[in-house]
Amino acid sequence: MGKIWITVVTAFFLIQPAYASEVIRVSAPPSIWTRHQGATLTGPAVDLITDLLSNMNIKIQALPMSWARAMAGMKSGNLDMILTIFYTSERARFMAFTVPYVDVPTVVFVLKGSEFAFNKDADLMGKKGLMQRGDSLGQRFDTFLPRLTLTEIASYEQIIKMLLSGRGDYAIGPKYGFFIELKRLGHDNKIHALPRSIDVVNLHFAFSKKSPYIKYIPLINQRIKQFKKNGYIDNMIGRVIQNVSQP
Repeated sequence: MGKIWITVVTAFFLIQPAYASEVIRVSAPPSIWTRHQGATLTGPAVDLITDLLSNMNIKIQALPMSWARAMAGMKSGNLDMILTIFYTSERARFMAFTVPYVDVPTVVFVLKGSEFAFNKDADLMGKKGLMQRGDSLGQRFDTFLPRLTLTEIASYEQIIKMLLSGRGDYAIGPKYGFFIELKRLGHDNKIHALPRSIDVVNLHFAFSKKSPYIKYIPLINQRIKQFKKNGYIDNMIGRVIQNVSQP
């Protein structure tokens, strides 16, 4: 009897790890999609990946990190996943990307009453433009930038103030991020986007190629497509914008 009991107990502990929860370490820099709260990363992108994997025995460990530290973690494999990232060929050397889950249009913002025809990039020439320092406006449009009179400004808040005071004819920026800042400052009824988008960049999840959880990309891709089809993604964007509070 004793030998049988030992055999059963040993078998239990040998089998048990197969049923243990897998833990995926994820991070992202602060943005409208994520925020750092102490030692935890929260926000819509964290909620999304949690929901995408909700039907599996997987836990998400969401860690706040700087961009530089997250990139180093993805290269080494110490971090499994980044939640908010654009695809580049350089990043694809050490990351595997999911299908995009959010399309982010880059648009032209103007003061209401100061609209102008914007049917092609050249329509911006000869006007005073503003953009946030460090923003990428899409690979195609970035090559056109040297032909424009465009001043780089430290923050969207400063850009908005300059538009309101007439120190710029237009501003260029990502649609959702810029609009959220307008709403936060209470100026979303004074400045709006022209109808034509300059470009559209895609927001992805990406796994480190050294992560054992790269195997879940096909599942995540399938679930992202389902979430787009059933309106989950559109509702997520709507909540992000709606939940902005004014000072």
